[in-house]
Amino acid sequence: MERRCGRWLHTSANRKSVAAAGTSTGVSSWRLRRFYHKVDVRQAREQPAAHGGEWEVLLDGRVLKTPAKRPLRLPSESLALFLASEWQAQRDKITPQLMPMMTLASTTLDVVSSHRESTAQALLNYLHTDTVCFRDSDEDLVRRQEALLLPVQRAFEERYCPHTALDISHDIRPPTQPPEVFAAVSDAMRNMSAWDLTALQVVTMNLKSLILGMGVVEGWVSVPLAIAAARLEETFQQEQWGEVEGDHDVERSQLHMWVNAASLFSEAAAQAAPT
Repeated sequence: MERRCGRWLHTSANRKSVAAAGTSTGVSSWRLRRFYHKVDVRQAREQPAAHGGEWEVLLDGRVLKTPAKRPLRLPSESLALFLASEWQAQRDKITPQLMPMMTLASTTLDVVSSHRESTAQALLNYLHTDTVCFRDSDEDLVRRQEALLLPVQRAFEERYCPHTALDISHDIRPPTQPPEVFAAVSDAMRNMSAWDLTALQVVTMNLKSLILGMGVVEGWVSVPLAIAAARLEETFQQEQWGEVEGDHDVERSQLHMWVNAASLFSEAAAQAAPT
């Protein structure tokens, strides 16, 4: 089964987040002229035993590969269509910074799949400095933090540490979280697919919060709420001192692009056909 790509995904660049997400596959360094005319998707012809079905993207009939030359096998048609739309949207030159789904898929297959343990451990370290676990000294900002961060904190505690509370820092002291929190989150990441783990990595590193990252990937925190919570202090400061055009606005756009892309990536990957 083959389908011409009919959906386009328009995005903006985020070089910092690509590098931060561990995309050592070289996606962000591509500089090629568009060498293809037609973009299709099809169900992979060689399917693993007891698998619900994998999908491929074709450029002029040739199967797309990752930068590490692995066949780019995707777990759902939805995800394949997202990638195909990015390739279809390229003009005279291929611009990898406008292809977040391709970057995420390549990172999953070339990096995260073979480095799950180290990826999870790096993410656990965010609990030591998690955005959700800090409160400011300014009363106005604290009121906003309580309104946005406290519900997220409570939702996380209900899921991961129902018998204890997260440590919240009200000064420069880093919070010290209970061991059961690390154990519970580690177990949750161990049960994630590599696709979800890649999405979690991107969201966490952009929002500087594993708690918000878990919420976005697991679906109990919306993307707009997560971004607003992560940017709360920055937004407050900009209201006081103003915004630097061409800096703050660009960073905000990049943040929105990558967090939204990672959320869609996780959702699309989860739409695999049942076995």
